Amino acid sequence: FYSPSCVFSRRVAGYVYLLAKLFPQLQVYAVNLNQKSPILDHLINQHGIAATPVIFLFENNIAKLRLYDESKS
Repeated sequence: FYSPSCVFSRRVAGYVYLLAKLFPQLQVYAVNLNQKSPILDHLINQHGIAATPVIFLFENNIAKLRLYDESKS
């Protein structure tokens, strides 16, 4: 989950892109929080997204890891 206007999101974007290139077997998705839709609102509520960036690692549709920068809060 990211926002294009967020300096922290822009800072990690290159690493996420590199991760996707190094591990092509991973399905990597970037969810832009500036795009408003009912589905996105549901995802934000479901995963408790309050700030960006947030990176999840899912296995079998279950969130196994959540990474975010706690120092920003």
